[in-house]
Amino acid sequence: MSTFTTCITNFSRLDRLKECVASLELDKHPHPVAIASFGASPYHSKFLATLPECVTSFTSRKDAGCNQLWIKALELAKTKWVSILHDDDRRPANFAATVEALIDKAEALGCGFIAWNGLQLDIKTGKTGGAITIAAGTDGVHDSASLLPMLRAKDSLPNSPVSFLFDRQTALDALYWAEENLKDCTTRPTMMIGNDVALVVAHVQRYAKFLQSSKPLSLYGHWAGSETVAWSQGQNDGLLPAYNRARERLARSKIPPRVMEMPKEAAPEPVKMARHIFPEPITVKQGETLAIVYHADGSITGAAVPIPDATVLVWSDTLGEPLSADTQRRNAFARSTWEPLLQSRQGWIEHHVTEVPRTSRDFGDTRTLPFIHDMVEQAVAKTRKPTDVVILINADICLTPWGADAVERAVKQYGACHCTRLNFPRPMQVVKHRSQLTGGIWFAGTDMVAFTVKWWTEHKAEFPDMVLACECWDLVMRNLINITGGVDVPDAIYHEIHDNYWYDGARSRPREFPGNAHNQRLSKEFFEANKSRGADPDDWRKEIRRREAAAKQSITHLPLHMRIVRMPRAK
Repeated sequence: MSTFTTCITNFSRLDRLKECVASLELDKHPHPVAIASFGASPYHSKFLATLPECVTSFTSRKDAGCNQLWIKALELAKTKWVSILHDDDRRPANFAATVEALIDKAEALGCGFIAWNGLQLDIKTGKTGGAITIAAGTDGVHDSASLLPMLRAKDSLPNSPVSFLFDRQTALDALYWAEENLKDCTTRPTMMIGNDVALVVAHVQRYAKFLQSSKPLSLYGHWAGSETVAWSQGQNDGLLPAYNRARERLARSKIPPRVMEMPKEAAPEPVKMARHIFPEPITVKQGETLAIVYHADGSITGAAVPIPDATVLVWSDTLGEPLSADTQRRNAFARSTWEPLLQSRQGWIEHHVTEVPRTSRDFGDTRTLPFIHDMVEQAVAKTRKPTDVVILINADICLTPWGADAVERAVKQYGACHCTRLNFPRPMQVVKHRSQLTGGIWFAGTDMVAFTVKWWTEHKAEFPDMVLACECWDLVMRNLINITGGVDVPDAIYHEIHDNYWYDGARSRPREFPGNAHNQRLSKEFFEANKSRGADPDDWRKEIRRREAAAKQSITHLPLHMRIVRMPRAK
């Protein structure tokens, strides 16, 4: 088992990523690789799916900035040692074997990190150029303080982190510190400057010695348009001033360790920590975590603290396929109603599903749709307690200001709930008061469901393996929630009327789409198996009749897509 992980950071450039991965020689020297990619396309997912099991990855179409990209890659890693590699850099032959030998030596000599030399690499021609050295460039153990002149040198470029092997926890401490303290050290909005310096500074502050190798184990990508090449050509005047600002702050700062938490699986039962770690034993109960703080004077303190509640809002679209301008507009409008809740409610997390192990195309569908199970499992992975909540919502569904409270209360009390929407004509306004709902048309399709992690764990085997954005999945999910004691939460969501994928004028489009056929088959099996428990495929029809009777008016004059409901009949 390898003791280090190669953490690759990639922005958009799939061709560079492929070349970078190829340089690792995973067929000869397999070892853990963590890839974080922003600005990713569907082709990224297809390429990543071809890589061996030792590779884990995170992709996002958004650009959250280079520092977040580094954080994402390091958080994927599970080993103590990590090597950072940008997609325009490469590794020489036998890199993994060489580093493993260096790790053995460093640990035997009590060194906290490792450095090595490098060569310049012309990306276009593949030719290597001049040597790039770290410190003295000589083999052996060095005082960490010997790196301070390089780290503090004004108006100069630092050594790249790709020439170091870092302690993962220390590296994350540095990047999270940079996230808070170097926000204004940029050459453009997403390009933080100085976090590379912070990585090394944190290790110098924490470890007295490092191991140096004179071997050129880094091939630095040299290409027109890079930050450093642009600077050398007089086209990046903000680069050195940004580095200078970062160095000034680092010179008067000590990068602290973050609070370290025990994994949720580490304390299922009361655990007492050893007396030789803390002056008094600390009891950690279920629902709590151990917070450990390392102080500058070398002392360690700890305490059992409650694990905070979490609510994960999970959603997806057609996984990278182009969306129409109108769909993008509607989705953006819906998100504008989520964001105040995400910002104001402690513990709320948004999870946009962009990468899944399988899609509806696996059984021949024309769209790239995720499986519900895969979406929910990704959301559950972001929780820490059985009582945490997962909310599954369609991408164009809006939340009312009071809907979040109502859903959370229902889930905490009953385990699960489901929500139907109100349709509004275009242009739709943000709903701020309940009085605005009187203009909406009720639609029985279930566009949002919520449940605790405990409920999902207990009942997920009962929910068929259905895909999103096809018939029947919401009908089945609603019924499963009902027969297991869950409830309906009204007036929590709303939606703008638009051209419906399932209807062509006044006619229902064919239901022979592979995704529909897949879900219909599973729906039939579900209702046959759960009829005795009260599952009812016609529950929507009964609700229509009840509402029509209450309204005492016919809705038959409305176009099909505007009628109260047209849920599919389960076969």
